Amino acid sequence: MQGKAAMLGAEGVLYKPVQKGEKGRREVNFYEMAGEIWPTLAPFLPAYFGTHEFAAMRYLAMEDIAIRFREPCVLDLKIGVRTYEPTATREKIDSELSKCPGQEAVGFRPCGMRVYGTRTRQYRCRNKDWGRAVTPETAPSLLAEFVCDDDAYTTVRRIRRVIPPLVQRLRALEKVTGGLSGLRLYASSIVIVYEGRDDEAASAKPGEPPRPAVIDLRVVDFAHWVQVEEGGVDEGYITGLQNVIHTFESIGAQASSFARQMETTVSSLPQFELRDIPALSRDPSSAGDASHGGDSDVDSDEDVDGEREDSEANLQSPVALAALLSELQADQISR
Repeated sequence: MQGKAAMLGAEGVLYKPVQKGEKGRREVNFYEMAGEIWPTLAPFLPAYFGTHEFAAMRYLAMEDIAIRFREPCVLDLKIGVRTYEPTATREKIDSELSKCPGQEAVGFRPCGMRVYGTRTRQYRCRNKDWGRAVTPETAPSLLAEFVCDDDAYTTVRRIRRVIPPLVQRLRALEKVTGGLSGLRLYASSIVIVYEGRDDEAASAKPGEPPRPAVIDLRVVDFAHWVQVEEGGVDEGYITGLQNVIHTFESIGAQASSFARQMETTVSSLPQFELRDIPALSRDPSSAGDASHGGDSDVDSDEDVDGEREDSEANLQSPVALAALLSELQADQISR
């Protein structure tokens, strides 16, 4: 089976393969109608440019939110205490729970990450297997990796640059989702991007507060959204979002402590230079033979493929010139 992966077309446009069957139709419908039905959510969605066909494959064309960053640090988080719809079969529920048993308790799980190191000028990357280890106990350290730099000193500065504007953006999303009556977002992600390059670090005076980092945050992945007649807000989604907020707030409040704790973990992770990370195809006609993902008529396999395509689309950027790692690199990281 040939796989499918997201790819980049014109500058600032990301092409994501439309999934097969109902999931693909549902995601396309969401992007086409969301701005009109839920206008308050629109600022948190990537710009949508319709669907396009290349080499007999259909793609969603959307904004690449990392285009304006020089060294984008990117985190993909699945949000919600559950990732299956109310009509899911027992088999589907068991499959989802087996992917990440801790998500019901935590309300989120990391699906991939890459972080730029200020001093090494290299990227640290994590794949979805790393995020499936999330539990109430491990959640703080998993999210702390996203705001870690190369050593404790630069990590403290990064935490103080990133956490305040990030929490502010998350709070704004929490307020919006709290007003979306009847909308349920199962297996949806938020993608967080911040500027990894800190040009002021070298000249900063001791104790001088850093300038807040440039942050972007968008909601993506809508193959499993549901609109319910009884109304009410998506409590499972909001719970997960609140837990993300509280965890980042805790990291911000204990910046020095987290920086010391994470220094060993960060130093042990593989470092990847630009030339070692697979470049993205800019030719839409070549997308059908991408190395990641795959299709299957079996529902459980198809769900795995859909999740893989989602995480690949969410983490790709022309500025970083990096995609998700190859399977060999991913295996190395998860050990």
